[in-house]
Amino acid sequence: MAADYRLVVKDTTGAKIADVVNLTWLAYHKKRGRAGLLHFGLPADHALIGQLANNYQVEVWRRDLALGVDWYADFQTFFKEPSRQTTRIEKFTGKCVGQRALLNWRTVAWKAGTANRSKFTNVAGETILKTLVTYNLTGSATTGNGRIFDGTLSGMTVTIETDLARGGAQDWACAGDNMLDTLYDLSKLIGADYDLVKTGATTWDFRYYPGQRGGDLTATVIFSTSHGNMIEPSYEVARIDEKTVAIVGGQGQGASRQWIARTGPNYAAAHKVEVLVDARQSNTAAALNAEGDATMEKAQAWTIYGFKVKQTLSTAYGKHYCVGGVMGDKVTAMYYGISAAQIIDEVAVSYSPDESGEKIDVSMVNA
Repeated sequence: MAADYRLVVKDTTGAKIADVVNLTWLAYHKKRGRAGLLHFGLPADHALIGQLANNYQVEVWRRDLALGVDWYADFQTFFKEPSRQTTRIEKFTGKCVGQRALLNWRTVAWKAGTANRSKFTNVAGETILKTLVTYNLTGSATTGNGRIFDGTLSGMTVTIETDLARGGAQDWACAGDNMLDTLYDLSKLIGADYDLVKTGATTWDFRYYPGQRGGDLTATVIFSTSHGNMIEPSYEVARIDEKTVAIVGGQGQGASRQWIARTGPNYAAAHKVEVLVDARQSNTAAALNAEGDATMEKAQAWTIYGFKVKQTLSTAYGKHYCVGGVMGDKVTAMYYGISAAQIIDEVAVSYSPDESGEKIDVSMVNA
């Protein structure tokens, strides 16, 4: 299998200015819910170099003719940093951030305790995610509405998908937090994904995905040694640091301090392992419960699978999983009689037009 790559470069209005095929190399890293990075090299005398400017749109396009995969945009980014270096020869390197960097450019710039802006009580997880983006990145992110600094975008527009109030009732406080960080942390707590989907030249739609961003491919995409697509497999049950009971302390002092106990999904009468959770910033029973549940989610034992993915004709990147550049497909991993659902969480791609060609590293997490 041999893939081809090119860069499509657009200015800040979304107008195409170049289609670059004579790359010297490129490498990019994508992760669910994060911005990701792209590095690429150009010949030092390339005409594009003098045209590149901050926030130009740079899209990585990929195809694999042998597998019948036509050109598609595998990664969409904003240009940020040019770099020149001369050793034996002069080199140019460009660095770009993925389009979810729009979410990373904002802080939850609302005063602490502001209801339904920086503090949410018994609110659906999806609603919290979409409210945070609405009031920190869209036309509603104004000082007139109460934000500390005007956060509206200039020259770009983010819209919000219709809110269906999924994700269960949550308590969440995030004043002053980086917006992408708090979106990421909350999405993991409620078992969901989100994304910015490009809908126009300078428009993106913020969307919520129950479960995971990708599709359920557990019946069709299977990684195992017998399939020839799994290299150096391993698994480990991590239980030494496991906790099963959260003792959560709220506000107050001494005998008047509020306390609750929450048990995790791994709790059993014969398996009581406690951890203290300091939640004095919370003042409701629901908030204390949420703090305890979040701790229990992180502290339970995990079965850790490790393996390297080998690209094969029957399980190929961009053909059978991560189609169209979408991350988050749920697949199956099988090793030593154990079968488990996994979610594709990270992909690192490197490409050189010489004999080294394409390399794809795939990382997964438990579904």
